[in-house]
Amino acid sequence: MLSNKKKCSLIIAAMALLLILTFSSKMERRTTLSALQETNDIDKVSTAKQATSTISTTEKPMSKSTKPKQPDTPDPDPVLEWESQTQPTTKLDPYTLRCKVRDMGCFIMVQQGQSVFGKIPAETSEVKLQKTQTAKEICFDSCFSNSYTLSAFNAAQKRCICSTRFEGFISNKRTRAAESYGAAQKCKAPSSFHVYSKIRDCEKGVSGHSLQQDRVGCMLIPERFNRKMIALSEFQISIEQCILNCEMRQFTYAVPIPQKSACLCSDSYSLFETVDNMTRIMSRCNDKTKKLKSDKEVEVFRTTVIDEHCDPLRFLLPRQNKPILLASYYGSGNTWIRHLIEVATGIYTGSVYNDIYIYEGGMLGEYLPDFAGRTIVVKDHLFKLKIPPHHTMAVLLIRNPYDATLAEFVRKKTRNHTGVIDNDIFRSPEFKRYASNRPDYWFGITNVVLKTFMEKVVVVYFEDLVKNSIKEMRRIVEFLPEEIVGSDEESFERRLMCMNLDLVGNFKRPPRKLNFDPFDAFIRNKFDKKIREMDDLLLEHNHPPLPDSYFLPY
Repeated sequence: MLSNKKKCSLIIAAMALLLILTFSSKMERRTTLSALQETNDIDKVSTAKQATSTISTTEKPMSKSTKPKQPDTPDPDPVLEWESQTQPTTKLDPYTLRCKVRDMGCFIMVQQGQSVFGKIPAETSEVKLQKTQTAKEICFDSCFSNSYTLSAFNAAQKRCICSTRFEGFISNKRTRAAESYGAAQKCKAPSSFHVYSKIRDCEKGVSGHSLQQDRVGCMLIPERFNRKMIALSEFQISIEQCILNCEMRQFTYAVPIPQKSACLCSDSYSLFETVDNMTRIMSRCNDKTKKLKSDKEVEVFRTTVIDEHCDPLRFLLPRQNKPILLASYYGSGNTWIRHLIEVATGIYTGSVYNDIYIYEGGMLGEYLPDFAGRTIVVKDHLFKLKIPPHHTMAVLLIRNPYDATLAEFVRKKTRNHTGVIDNDIFRSPEFKRYASNRPDYWFGITNVVLKTFMEKVVVVYFEDLVKNSIKEMRRIVEFLPEEIVGSDEESFERRLMCMNLDLVGNFKRPPRKLNFDPFDAFIRNKFDKKIREMDDLLLEHNHPPLPDSYFLPY
């Protein structure tokens, strides 16, 4: 028999063994649960990353500028399930006043009666607002319903001023647009006015005409959305109420979704993410008279809310930018590309010509000296084939010389950038004399630019710009100084989206079709010779060759 001492030792050993087994079992179970939890967390992150925030994966491939997220990086803006995030709509007055305007920025008004460029100022009118009338829409309606095209609003003073021209409105001999803009201190100065130009007259409610104008395109019904969107829910919500609700909440896009009895409100970046996605959505149903192709599609509408990333444009600080030349043979679309550059960069462009027509069209950098450094590029047709020494780099715009010569002749005859004339004028001796002197000049501009700037020049073909404005504008902005245009990819995508909705601008002449060749054999031989020389010159400087269309019969 075992002694009492041995019995006690065995009992203690047995208890110790039992404790060890119990602890081991608990540790194994804890390890298993930890592994399962880690697996679930990874699955959740993976699911959130794979879910699209706006459109189906077949419509939204990753753009070149989008950087893939690392596997262990949490999603900063998690995708939300549709059904769990809807809010009730608000019943709004169907006759709510709506005004479509362009934000021009803040300026100091010129006092009435001042001399402007040596002329009598354009007529202005001040609207007497009641103390309770603080909404700028009332100012818009008061101005635009009385044939004015500009409306300036000062909320602090409750003042509204209307005008038909910038000249005499924000500029005079001593204070040009840039100085007036700077003095306003981004609307912080008490005397500064926020200036808006009319896109269309104000209307009460949502008309059928504005629905057609504001219809951007169509997309597949989004299954999920992010925190910068809201979903409004109401049985049989109308398109009009959807748009009004999104406008009230200051969203730039409205997506009525009758299939879900809902309305989606969003900004541009949250809805599209890239301008390429936006282009695809716009092209899905670009014929605004056709119905949707399937019950899985919904229409996308632009509201009257001003996209903060589209407007207003800005001037640079004095001498902030080293003057960049925007060179072209006239008639090549220089003013049109200026519009695209302004919207894509958010910075005004300049010119050496002080063209009042261009200035009144909204290009307020027109009167700045070309060496001021306050604009992103400076237009110059280099009539004397000499480049001012202060330019450091150049954007060179080239167009088929036949088309450019026709366009410039029309501009000279109509004295504006969008006018048209009868085609028979191209049969006249006047046109023959004009065209015969153009070939050497067309070639000379490219020759002097390439030899002056060597590698500090980007060549843009007008035909490529028409065919794919987004692609060409990416090339141009990538060429411009990063410290001026910025490096934020999201901001750039947003501005390209703004440009995508305003590709034409105010200065693009409608295309011309002729049923005869206006150029005789002598002129055509001269142009064709220079085209071949130009092609060789471009290749010599490592630039893309001229488009094939330059070598085809007219």
